[in-house]
Amino acid sequence: MKHIGFIRSQRPVFAWLLILALNLAACGTASPTQEGLPTVVNESPAIATEIETPTEAIATATEPEPTQAPSLTPTPSERYLGDIVEEDGVWLTALAVQDPATPGMFASIGAGNKLVAVEVVIGNSGSGQVSVNTLYAQLVDTDGFIYQSELASLETGLNLNTVTLFKGEKAKGWIAFEIPQEAIPSILIYKPELFGKTSLEASLLPAPAGHMADTTLLEATPEPPTVRLGETAISGGAALTISAVEDPSTPGIFTSIVPGNKLVAVKVILENQSADKLSVNPLYGYLVDDHGYVYAAELFGRDGGLEAADLVQGTKAQGWISFQIPEESKPAAFKYELDGFSGEFLVVGLLP
Repeated sequence: MKHIGFIRSQRPVFAWLLILALNLAACGTASPTQEGLPTVVNESPAIATEIETPTEAIATATEPEPTQAPSLTPTPSERYLGDIVEEDGVWLTALAVQDPATPGMFASIGAGNKLVAVEVVIGNSGSGQVSVNTLYAQLVDTDGFIYQSELASLETGLNLNTVTLFKGEKAKGWIAFEIPQEAIPSILIYKPELFGKTSLEASLLPAPAGHMADTTLLEATPEPPTVRLGETAISGGAALTISAVEDPSTPGIFTSIVPGNKLVAVKVILENQSADKLSVNPLYGYLVDDHGYVYAAELFGRDGGLEAADLVQGTKAQGWISFQIPEESKPAAFKYELDGFSGEFLVVGLLP
């Protein structure tokens, strides 16, 4: 009985102990959750940061791009007719555009096409020689189409001459192009060497009101030759003497003078002082005026012109070489290229 009573008397205590154990167990299971709450809170900013980063990247990527990329060098559209472009000691400017131009007697223009002529000046601001040739020029229209230059399309005396320029010298003349009737000239491209890297682009677009072109290079002139009129220049086994200058000279029967021009004739004496053959040809001669412009010889000029010949050692040739130059210009120097394509010149000054 006592034993049974003891069990009965322990039931409330046992129940209390059981309840306490259950409560402790419940508190124990809640502890990790409560300890985990700070972890969740600490991770929340990290999660937020990871979400914000791509959002910023997307916003940056979708920013509108500029409508036109900045250019490192001026484009041809920023220049106008009369502006000068210069590169590697060569400069170019377009002075005027004839659209359409009047074809010469030997020109043949296709149906639906027209002739356009551009007056250009090409100059040498470097230390080497610069070749001037119409075939080195191209025209670009406003649609981007390119056209090659035309030979013998204009009246005689207007075309750009094929000459060689020294420092300070320049050449002026017209270059013609055959283009479609609806095409509009935009740019003239000139390469001083047919296969060289230098390429000059002169604008053919009219200048806006108030635009002032820099014409400093147009005013440049070359140094006067050291050999003067009546003296003898010697180089490469050849000797050159200018004995007389006629300004103006009387044209021969086959010579037609362009309005505003005059004929100038230079009497030359060439002598071969070497054992090699010396080729004599009037077309190897060039005239330089007092403004630095260079002119090619006229095939027919004054009567008594220098005749083509080959000179052996100790022999001489004498005759006139004629040039058309503007009426206001004065002959300043005469250049003769040995063998025509050697790049070696005899130069004599013509000014008193």
